[in-house]
Amino acid sequence: MIFVDSNIPMYAAGKPSEFKEACIQFLLKIEQLKVQAASSVEVLQEILHRFYALRRLQEGVEVYQRFRALPLHFFEIKVEDLDEAKEILISSHHLSSRDAIHLAVMRRNKINKIVTYDRGFLNVKALKVLLPHQV
Repeated sequence: MIFVDSNIPMYAAGKPSEFKEACIQFLLKIEQLKVQAASSVEVLQEILHRFYALRRLQEGVEVYQRFRALPLHFFEIKVEDLDEAKEILISSHHLSSRDAIHLAVMRRNKINKIVTYDRGFLNVKALKVLLPHQV
């Protein structure tokens, strides 16, 4: 099982970039059941938050709905995950609070692979960071 970070559906839906096509192809693999993947409700929140902040809510809702429709397992966030995220933030300064939540959810669910362009995860021991084209 691979955890999918929020930047993957956002790059897939975004303007032309060096990452767009690889993200689209990776999400197609999930849709075609060639890749077993998961994400979390925090990732869904990040999508809405980002597009709302950009004043492009309708586009954000479309990205949210397309990502939500994929055959992904969406993990909930538990208070224990926030406790773990707090400890992650105290012990390491290379992750954002949202990324610490992702890592806590991944640890609770025994997931050690993430597809992301977020370089902050590269410093996490026992975590395999993959780019979309590597899956």
